[in-house]
Amino acid sequence: PDARVEVNATGFQPSRIDVGAQRRVIFRRVSDSTCATAVVFPALNIEKPLPLNTDVMVQLPASAHGEGAFQCGMGMRRGQVVVQ
Repeated sequence: PDARVEVNATGFQPSRIDVGAQRRVIFRRVSDSTCATAVVFPALNIEKPLPLNTDVMVQLPASAHGEGAFQCGMGMRRGQVVVQ
C-alpha cells in the first residue's frame, strides 16, 4: 500500500513515514490553516502543489534510498521519509 500523509494545521501527520517498493507517497491537505500548500523534497528536486482536500501522489525516483526530508514550500513544516 502507498504511504499516506495528512497535511493539517500542525503540519505533516505522520511526520516520519516508511515507503516500500512502490515508492509512492499520497499527500492530502485538509486545512487552509497551514503554510503547507505544497510539498517539497529538496534533495530530489521534487515540488508538488497540495490543493485542499485532494490526494496528491508523489512518486519517488529509483535513486531515492535511505532517509530523506520533505517540507512545505517555506521550509517551516518538515518531515522524514525512509525508503526501504
